[in-house]
Amino acid sequence: MTIAFLERGDALHRRARAALERHAGAELLVSVLTYAETLVRPLAHGGSVLETVEGFMREAILRIEPVTPTIARRAAGMRSTHRGLRLVDALIVATGEEVDADRILTPDARWASASDRVELVVG
Repeated sequence: MTIAFLERGDALHRRARAALERHAGAELLVSVLTYAETLVRPLAHGGSVLETVEGFMREAILRIEPVTPTIARRAAGMRSTHRGLRLVDALIVATGEEVDADRILTPDARWASASDRVELVVG
């Protein structure tokens, strides 16, 4: 969701923006994995793109959650029962579960079977 929100050309940009606006005032947090994924392209391009992303992460995201052994175990459990869920995705969902997030925003329908906290944001 952070990538779609930040990249105006992304097919889900409008939906991501609307989803974040619906949750305005909520405490926004991301898994350290989401943080890393969000930085890949900006680091490749550098300059103002990187500055924009880092600024968003500093100002809008209140917490970047680490992957703990508890989260890893929870993710492994999800992965063992939801075969279509990639491990990295299970780790992100497990992070949301562990911190008792109200919502876990994603465009990926595979996440919905792993947690009732998942809110699908689709184009």
